Amino acid sequence: MNVVQQIANRVAVMSGGKVVEQGDVYDLFAAPKQEVTKRFIATAMDGLPDPARVEAMREQWPGRLVTVVIRQRDITDASGATIVPASGQNISELIAHYGMHSSLLYGGIDTVQGVAIGAVTYEFTGDEANTERFLAQLAQDSDIVDFGTRAAPVDYAQAVARAQLAVPDGGTDADSDARTLATDVGMLEQVDDVVEMNPEDEQSENKERA
Repeated sequence: MNVVQQIANRVAVMSGGKVVEQGDVYDLFAAPKQEVTKRFIATAMDGLPDPARVEAMREQWPGRLVTVVIRQRDITDASGATIVPASGQNISELIAHYGMHSSLLYGGIDTVQGVAIGAVTYEFTGDEANTERFLAQLAQDSDIVDFGTRAAPVDYAQAVARAQLAVPDGGTDADSDARTLATDVGMLEQVDDVVEMNPEDEQSENKERA
């Protein structure tokens, strides 16, 4: 996986012998579109806490637990138009502007092609109305997962679904019928689950299909 993140220019994710998503490595890691890709990225990248960790944090920190997704740059299309904007780039300024009391509790930042992506989880405390204004402003420029407070928790699956993120591996309940990464790509044991691609390979593949 480290080779894919740091060396490959393009990557294809395969499920059941078929390519389900492909594209620029950073774009795919920072904003996967298909559910199988989201679950795959969730197992490969650090940052989003699993349900057990969220519960453990609630026991120690009663304030508002919020995970902020980090994307260092925008994802653009061929014309340069922004498809998915950067995220988490102004959080320090907003914390200072709103006078928020914050504690950094958990997180992980990785690099893909030298660009940072990941997630960090904070506890925010203070005036409730001011906290709501702060989070509303933060959500305009960043992807966030609001887990609520100890007194008013937000269901984990609901919080993650609102942010359209994938639950980390092992994050679903045992009784859940949700598909897992193992269901989709065989626990990454197949060598063709993730395929490094370069422009020459892609052109050859397109010619063969023509």
